[in-house]
Amino acid sequence: MSSFISGLLRRKSQGTWFQESGLARCMDLFDLTVLGLGGMLDAGIYVVIGQLAIVAGPSVIVSFLVATVAALLAGLSYAELSSRITKTGSAYVFTYVTLGEVLGFFVGWSMLAEYIVNAASMAKACSLYINSLSGGAVYSYLAENISWGARNNYVGHFPDLVALALVLCSVVIIGLGVRESKTLMDIIMIMNGTVILFSIVSGVVFADTKLWSTPQKFAPKGLDGIILAIPQCFYCLSGFDTIPTASEEALEPSRTVPKAIVLCLVITSCAYLGISSIITLMVPYTAIDYHSPLAEAFSTRGFPPGYYVVSIGATAAIFASLLASYYAASRLLYSLSYDGLICMFLNKINKSRQVPLNSVIAVGVITGLSSLVFNMRELVELVAVATICTYTSVSVCVLVSRFQADYTTKNYQAISESDRFLVSPPVTSWSLHAAIVAIVVYILSLIAFSTSAFIWWENKDPMDPATIVMLCVYGVTAVAAVIALGAIPQNHASFPYMVPLAVPIISILLNVFVIVRVKPQAFAIFLLWVALGALVYFGYGIRHSTE
Repeated sequence: MSSFISGLLRRKSQGTWFQESGLARCMDLFDLTVLGLGGMLDAGIYVVIGQLAIVAGPSVIVSFLVATVAALLAGLSYAELSSRITKTGSAYVFTYVTLGEVLGFFVGWSMLAEYIVNAASMAKACSLYINSLSGGAVYSYLAENISWGARNNYVGHFPDLVALALVLCSVVIIGLGVRESKTLMDIIMIMNGTVILFSIVSGVVFADTKLWSTPQKFAPKGLDGIILAIPQCFYCLSGFDTIPTASEEALEPSRTVPKAIVLCLVITSCAYLGISSIITLMVPYTAIDYHSPLAEAFSTRGFPPGYYVVSIGATAAIFASLLASYYAASRLLYSLSYDGLICMFLNKINKSRQVPLNSVIAVGVITGLSSLVFNMRELVELVAVATICTYTSVSVCVLVSRFQADYTTKNYQAISESDRFLVSPPVTSWSLHAAIVAIVVYILSLIAFSTSAFIWWENKDPMDPATIVMLCVYGVTAVAAVIALGAIPQNHASFPYMVPLAVPIISILLNVFVIVRVKPQAFAIFLLWVALGALVYFGYGIRHSTE
């Protein structure tokens, strides 16, 4: 029994953090930033942003401001860990190194669902835009000739051969090698950035400030609308976590990866705030088109060139997001396989192309079938749950690393040839255990507080004394846990990039407040995926782990 528990809690040794692999190390800061932007400036900025404006009105920009703070805090935690653990795998490797194998596996398993579902969704979204540009002829042909008559929320009415073709194109592009694929990504993202700038500048010409002139016009649905839009705004700003999946293919990853994460978050936040402002200034929020909000806004204002430029730019941007998610999924699968937690034949690297070709093909098969058969709209909520859980795990990793006593200056310097660890941490195992208890109490208290608060908010009932007492107890407990955490001795490890302890603490708080707004069906689908992961880990991974 003790050996079983030891297997669950074993952590990736420091000697493996910086091992070179057979992957091509050729991505600079620009390439990494483009990879992150490819995963962030996608259907969200061309489609979802308009749908959220319908929900919250022009005050959607307030929702984006709140979501930006949450995303920036999560990104800063990623940046710290990326500066010291330069191995492909992103949050999976961070968790494996800090919290142990079993938690690392389930974080990686959740990320795999996130990337694959997102890639399949982007293939579907790109297919929709191609159909729109064809005047609906593509889908009409498919529906009339090869419909299989499915009528439910999860299976499409006909096989989406366009989406499948896009996934197959991604297999070829990613399989050719990172040097070739990054060049295409750079071109597409330059085009995407140009279209976004064009939309903002052109939109200013058609802006009508009267649409924001009164509080009722700016926030027609009040605080309810603003809060309701925040989770999806947060989801729009996700995607920067694809950058650390390229650590083993990045030049000077300890410097370039953290910088790329911060750059992506700043650029993306400005883009979303700019586009959300322009859309709600061009047309009343009640007149925003649900399916093509930005393109139709130009059409409504009598500017057809804007419609076509945005439509073409949106198609390119969504395909870039498909490539980014596909790339991240293949590298994550490679990392899981390399560690022995998933079938090890998936970590084989093609020597001529320097890519994990088996992982690329495996992801292509799963993504292709998903985009061909399923209606991805019902699975997108799964991505939101997986993303928030992953971001929370990274923040927890940052907190826990402050109290771990087993980092050594000598070992780290021998590996990195730098003085990132200046002194040995003067903490004990008691410090770590106490910190973990405080973190768990903090998270559970936040979940209880936010769930109770949102139930009361939605019911619109007067707050009774029992509810007030419960909220006070949960709130005080959370505050006490933070105070206790601050009183526990921390190690004196020093890294090139470190965030204040308040950053992961506030990030966890915001993540919890966002996740309690997610639909219960999404949690049910997420738990099914976790159960499948448990079968994989306990049936194979725990026995074949390389640690």
